Amino acid sequence: MKVTIEHTEKIVYLGNVPARIWEGQSEDGAPVLCFITLISPQTHDANVNERFAHELQEVQLPSPAGEGTVLSQDDHVISAADKAVAHLVKRVGDDPVLAYYFEPISESMKLLTAAYADANGLNVDEYRAEYFGRLRFEPPCCTQCRNEAASNALNDWRKTQGRAR
Repeated sequence: MKVTIEHTEKIVYLGNVPARIWEGQSEDGAPVLCFITLISPQTHDANVNERFAHELQEVQLPSPAGEGTVLSQDDHVISAADKAVAHLVKRVGDDPVLAYYFEPISESMKLLTAAYADANGLNVDEYRAEYFGRLRFEPPCCTQCRNEAASNALNDWRKTQGRAR
């Protein structure tokens, strides 16, 4: 059997192993989805390896078939929204001043923790109790210090985007 496939931007977890969804078709034209956990060109040719790595970065959006992928109960698709929620949950947990602005009773924190719990198959109330139990809250310092911290954070982000000032 021969199958032609192209990679998409979707990552799923098969148990604890991340896998990229590739989609394509068999020789007979039957649509297929593949869950690739590792791919490596089998050559020492630097040009081939560089071109392969570059092409692997150019991702396709999944077709509607890839969007409706059915996975077992232990597997889940990690969307961009799930990644953003997980990132913000981590940042708030790591930064007591940021946590101060996201106090547990705020609507933003309720929505954030509900989204995180939902994306990870957790009970919302149990997750909130555990998460809020480990948060630290510190009020911001003076306005000038707060503005400098915000400016530094923005500059750090710009550096990651290749737009440092």
